[in-house]
Amino acid sequence: MTRLCLALSAGLTLLLCGCGGEEPIAQYKVAKPRDNKASAATMSIPRPTSGEGAEQAWFVKALGPVEQVASNIEPFVRLLGSMDFSGADPLIDLPSGWRQLPGDNFRFATLVYDRAEPPLEVSVSTLPFDATQRESFTLANLNRWRGQLGLQTWDASSWREIGEATQELVSLDSGHHHLEVVRLVGMAEGKESMMMAAVFLPIDNDASAMASAPESSTPFDYELPEGWEVASGSPIRVASFSCPGEAGPLDISVTRFPGGGDLLPNINRWRGQVMLKEITEDELSTVMKPLEVSGVESYFAEIVGEEQGILVAAVPDGDAQWFFKAQGPVVTIEAEGEHFQEFLRSIKLK
Repeated sequence: MTRLCLALSAGLTLLLCGCGGEEPIAQYKVAKPRDNKASAATMSIPRPTSGEGAEQAWFVKALGPVEQVASNIEPFVRLLGSMDFSGADPLIDLPSGWRQLPGDNFRFATLVYDRAEPPLEVSVSTLPFDATQRESFTLANLNRWRGQLGLQTWDASSWREIGEATQELVSLDSGHHHLEVVRLVGMAEGKESMMMAAVFLPIDNDASAMASAPESSTPFDYELPEGWEVASGSPIRVASFSCPGEAGPLDISVTRFPGGGDLLPNINRWRGQVMLKEITEDELSTVMKPLEVSGVESYFAEIVGEEQGILVAAVPDGDAQWFFKAQGPVVTIEAEGEHFQEFLRSIKLK
């Protein structure tokens, strides 16, 4: 089953994370937006159909004020993780807080996140896609989005170099898949300043490639605590695990994204997910503690709200960063807290 998840929290904050959540985790830096800005988050997912080179590209797009979209990147990525594109039409197992409205001639569906203020609207639509023209297809969509934001189009000979130099485009590899993560800021005609965050995700014609990778293929060694299991694969997460609990299961995600990323914006984003107020830089040391993971000095945080809790470790890895994150009901978080830290101590990056 093809599932996209949370992990883009890093590549999306923004650069999208949320791809590559999870489940990941979106490790990203976002400049503080002006109040009048708006943003969009989009994921394009080519889906195999019959015939050589015949595919469909699915687009999942969120549009709204920058602060609104940026503060809800992880729910957006979690929504992506609930989508299964292995069939003729996507199956959507909506996470808590989301509802689905009927589509029309232009949309497969409209999804609304009611916990955002105002509610965040996400459109799901599709376009024909030819896998043999993947690069030109990607560029055409990038330039279409740039045009919508009043930006100059990118030249076919240098668009990747320009995009990566300006950090408007980041390429990520996740298992069998290659992600293009995009962040654009411009002015739409007759409208306020806009930001667009997007992910283009080609899916292999072989549906079996979307299955979860074997445990031995992960780029790190680990020991699973008793009761934990390897969970379904995702093109965004490096690995996924689950743990049952009386109050509800624990979802464990492992993601890796380029860039350092500031800890405070991520901590405040996670705090918002469990309905806690933001903290200041001076208070950061009260919620984070040093923890060595795979011989690397890392940081660990336990973020517990009234109903939901999050355990997370940020592990530097050269010019990238790993995120090991567990989220679930507070009762399960408290019961599995020590097991999660045992799991972290068992990690050996390859």
